[in-house]
Amino acid sequence: MNPLFSITELAHKLDFAGLLHKKSYQLSGGQKQRIAIARALLTAPQLLIMDEPLSSLDNHSRQILLPFIKSISQHIPIIYITHAMAEAFYLGDKMMLINQGRVEALGSPEELFLNPDLSLVKHAHSGLLLKVTSLVYDEKYALLRGWLDGQEVFLTAHNIEGQQQVQVKVESKDVVIATALLNHCSLQNCLRVTISSIKPLLKGSVLLTLSTGKQKILAKVTCKSLYELDLQVNQSIFAYIKTLSILDDLN
Repeated sequence: MNPLFSITELAHKLDFAGLLHKKSYQLSGGQKQRIAIARALLTAPQLLIMDEPLSSLDNHSRQILLPFIKSISQHIPIIYITHAMAEAFYLGDKMMLINQGRVEALGSPEELFLNPDLSLVKHAHSGLLLKVTSLVYDEKYALLRGWLDGQEVFLTAHNIEGQQQVQVKVESKDVVIATALLNHCSLQNCLRVTISSIKPLLKGSVLLTLSTGKQKILAKVTCKSLYELDLQVNQSIFAYIKTLSILDDLN
């Protein structure tokens, strides 16, 4: 079987054409990782097993490798092992959740991330990825303006030339719930949402699943806030989001 790409094509796609004359000890960790993936692909594998391939890499290498891995997964089956929730959500078709050495669940990333009975919700930064479309760059404020299920949002990012859709990470800890619009507030992104479910968590908190229409957001609030705001399933409320992180900027 012939490899998907030639060495010249891989050097261009993975940005190491200028490194071919260097010795291995002269390369950074990110450069070595990109070249290692290229070498694996040149063997025309029938299956790739990737164990934390993006861990401890520089941002430049992450921005190159993440979409590249997604593209080759359309041609070669990949078993991708990671602790990074956003990577799993972005890349995965099927996800196996392993908790303390045991298989806890199997399904699509969305199914597993939205299941409050699984161990994922115990993580401090549990959250989901959302699609933002119709991007326009605002030169005056240096912000990307886009639409999320018909509602306007703003992203702190550089102009993304020719790109009309991005995925953004919304962590549950970055969602502030309000039953009325907040005046004189610095939070720029406010979405009208509907509470789909309320599930109890440990340590006096609950997990809210919020629907923007076609997409979902997770929010953790204290039981005190739940009772004082009198939050109910199917109630329409406002979700203020502190940070919308474009997937390419994952840390």
